Amino acid sequence: MNEKTAAPDWINAPPIRRVTDFGELKRYVAELQERTEEMQRDFDQASIGENPSLEPRRHASSRSGILKKFEEMIQRNSVGPASFIYVYLYQGKPVSLFEVIMSERTDYAFLANIVSHPWYFGTLGTVVEFILNETRARGAKPIIELYALTGEAAKAYLGLGFVGSDDAADEGGEMELDLTNGSAYASFELIDNRWRKKVKERKPAQ
Repeated sequence: MNEKTAAPDWINAPPIRRVTDFGELKRYVAELQERTEEMQRDFDQASIGENPSLEPRRHASSRSGILKKFEEMIQRNSVGPASFIYVYLYQGKPVSLFEVIMSERTDYAFLANIVSHPWYFGTLGTVVEFILNETRARGAKPIIELYALTGEAAKAYLGLGFVGSDDAADEGGEMELDLTNGSAYASFELIDNRWRKKVKERKPAQ
């Protein structure tokens, strides 16, 4: 296994764009499904005791379940009227595919589905930053709601300022990021009229 980082390496905007062509969406789903199956094979061939870092890889089934939802959209050749599909491309490869629901009847975003390339990290903060700026462009509040399928997923969201139930880190569940009350400004800040994820300062070596 060879993990890579897809942490930001641009200046002005992340390499995320909306997907409206279902043939293109099908290619992204197929590639992410192939990587998920590869991840599961690697997990099956090793034990957690031999490699504790494999623990987060358990969730291939939930990853496949999300990809199945995207496959259903392809089969229908349609998405919901308030649903938007986006892909995060890194070096031409899909490292994250996600669906955001932004209805005119609501003033926030709902992150309905998201699946990421298993061998890349650093994508989630960029995705959340992107969604915050989409809500801002639409005149909505800087609020994102979602449902974390696993405790492992919930931990990643908690690290970005999302809040959930007391047992979210173990069980997952409903979560929310609300930047209107300042509770999560430690994770994101407005710079030049755009939301940006704060970069943690590195402490000098003693």
